Amino acid sequence: MKSQLNKCRNGVAVLALMACTAMPWGQVLASENPAPKQLVQALEQVPALEEAFATGKAHWSNKQWAASASAWQKLLAQTQSQFGEGHISTETAAFYLGDTYLEQGHYKQALPLLQRAAQAHEQQLDDHASTAQSIEKLSWVHSKMALHKQALDLQKKALQIRETVSGPDHPDTALALSDLALIHTALAQHDIAGPLHARALSIIESALGEDDTKKGLVLRAKAETHSALGQHNQALSLQLRALAIFERTVGPFHIDTASSLNNLAKTYVGIGQHRKAIPLQERALSITKESLGIEHPGTAVVMVNLAYIVVPAKFISSQHPALI
Repeated sequence: MKSQLNKCRNGVAVLALMACTAMPWGQVLASENPAPKQLVQALEQVPALEEAFATGKAHWSNKQWAASASAWQKLLAQTQSQFGEGHISTETAAFYLGDTYLEQGHYKQALPLLQRAAQAHEQQLDDHASTAQSIEKLSWVHSKMALHKQALDLQKKALQIRETVSGPDHPDTALALSDLALIHTALAQHDIAGPLHARALSIIESALGEDDTKKGLVLRAKAETHSALGQHNQALSLQLRALAIFERTVGPFHIDTASSLNNLAKTYVGIGQHRKAIPLQERALSITKESLGIEHPGTAVVMVNLAYIVVPAKFISSQHPALI
């Protein structure tokens, strides 16, 4: 059972587990988080919803975002018809659809869905891991839209829930600290970001082995703050370590690996090593185009980053070849 659950935990909310297993709803929910009673009861009443969950999750796992969104739209309509708007099942379906839009880069479409889901989870589940997840995703979409102050308030709330539910030294708390630090970095509040990164890294170093993606995420986030401060040498060692973790754990063609390649390339540019940066950025672009599609905002960012590297590199190569 544990191995089956681990395969399913790539999803964001506990409902993904139901889509991946044939176990009774309550047992699946209890395996991940304390089961919300109303959610268990609702799903037991309508076993046909399992097919919709399974379809959405299968497409999600294969990064088939359009098909996944279609499945979650169907699920949202089914749960809304069966239970009404505001029911925890309906709003969790809204969460999944909103999260898929977030993955697609459709931030304006994601925002209202994630808002309603977070509100329902907070009102009905109180301090629950699913509530923290919903609020974190809502914070992320605000950050993607450069609404950093709104994102900050949301992430602070999510961190409080993580500390209550999981404890102050849990890896999930470390990730919440890391995300909060990145928002402070985006607001140029580096003096606040630094201690948050340090605490997150301390938790991760103590709690996890080297081959864990959560450690890679925390290392990469801390490196980003060093880069923002112009501390490129400190950032470099963290970026190299994070990239090695992602290549070992999720493979060389995963979007997390691409993100680390992109950040490592920018770090090399920061220390003037453009020749090392270019192949890393080209590899990041190849992965991102394959994973997200050419029209995704994330792909556009990587393309722009590559242009900013290649053009100066050509100039430096022609004018000052010794610097390359």
